[in-house]
Amino acid sequence: MKDGIMLIHPDLQGDAATKDSIKIPQVDTAYGAGFGDTITDSDRAFAAEREPVAHFLTYGMAADITEKWFTINDPDTEEADPALDRTVQDALIKLKFKTILTEAIESERTYGKSLIVCGFGDAQKIQFLEHPVRKGSELLQLAVYPSTYNGAKTKEWEISQKDEDENSSRFGEPVLYKLHRGGGSYLYVHWTRVCPIQTRSNATSILDPIWDDLTCGRNIRWGASQWMYRTGGGFPVVGFPAGTTAAQLETYHTSGAFRNLMSRTGIFIAQNNPQQNDGMTFEFKGPSGHALDPTPFFRTNLEQISVATGVPQPKLIGAQAGAVTGSEVNVADYYKVISREQAKLEDAIR
Repeated sequence: MKDGIMLIHPDLQGDAATKDSIKIPQVDTAYGAGFGDTITDSDRAFAAEREPVAHFLTYGMAADITEKWFTINDPDTEEADPALDRTVQDALIKLKFKTILTEAIESERTYGKSLIVCGFGDAQKIQFLEHPVRKGSELLQLAVYPSTYNGAKTKEWEISQKDEDENSSRFGEPVLYKLHRGGGSYLYVHWTRVCPIQTRSNATSILDPIWDDLTCGRNIRWGASQWMYRTGGGFPVVGFPAGTTAAQLETYHTSGAFRNLMSRTGIFIAQNNPQQNDGMTFEFKGPSGHALDPTPFFRTNLEQISVATGVPQPKLIGAQAGAVTGSEVNVADYYKVISREQAKLEDAIR
């Protein structure tokens, strides 16, 4: 596949064959992971920003998770304590905690894990960050570090030291985190000053299990739009005479002779069968005057994405069922998913 033009010739094999891409459909996968390919954080970030379903599952659901906020109660009393809740919530508002938590969840759902780093009043110098936070220290600032690489291909954060005491209750757990500050400089921060955000045991992106379906859906939309734009029905096919070489097909393609007609949807065929006529042929293949309905293909993708994420299909397409009862069921099922995600964050919030 060359720029969307399919070149069919015995000499075009191996490296000439390409696959679909999440970033640019119908091009080499160097532009983004396709079916079965290794998924990079760059691919995940692109999908979260540009692919509607992926954007909803990362940014949209993160907002829904923090939208239904929590209240603070005294564990020693059975009844709610509005005064305590108001005091804590006022402090959280000053720290912009809801915004910070939403950002951390966005990053966690996109990359698999993130950190909320806490700035306490006991650390007057950078070196103090390597020590446990002093009891009673005031929390002054929060910052999010995503589990990915920055522009310099350097990890935003990594575990620098783990607890090696076999008698410790935290054996094997992080002791120091190494945080990238930019320009090649780092901070080393004690685990008591860090709040990891991770809702899946294997710390993978929410996008990974549905990646092939995201790629497929993006290619379906691209193909449907090109079909409608170029022909609205039949598929244009050009046949070249026997003896046409792969280099000649490339020359025809790069000349731009057919650019206005089918720069994205043409098929160039070298007819090397001696019984064929030697002249070039052209015709439209497919249902004349009819465009293929892509809906069944989209439905298959959405079904698989719904199974993997637990999100009802109507929510994925941005619409609720027509009947009130159906709509209520969809909303209830969706917020069951949100409630489960909120429960996974209770320790972090506490």
